[in-house]
Amino acid sequence: SLLNAHGVSSGTIENPVFTQFSITINAPVEANFGWLQSARAEVSNNTDFSSPVQIASVNNNGGTGKTLILTVINGNIPFGSNGFYLRIYATLTGPVPYQWVQMYFDSELKMTLKP
Repeated sequence: SLLNAHGVSSGTIENPVFTQFSITINAPVEANFGWLQSARAEVSNNTDFSSPVQIASVNNNGGTGKTLILTVINGNIPFGSNGFYLRIYATLTGPVPYQWVQMYFDSELKMTLKP
């Protein structure tokens, strides 16, 4: 779909790499990351995550912000014919003090499109 969106009928996508990665709490309004010790993001080229690659991590150490900026460790993404799959893991300091938390991740992904 990326190739078609740019008017390229066939080609390849090469060297996908994350350059930025963050997680933000959207709701509830009073929620923060005080309950999160650390987080990491992993990608894989298969749904089984048989060979995941860690791409980013953060140590929160009790920080109470609403956004965590993960440090990109290895932005190179294993990329298969179906793209890639992303998982975000967390280590908690204790129970999450909210019934639910709505979060989103924000990232910058760069890649080369070759016709």
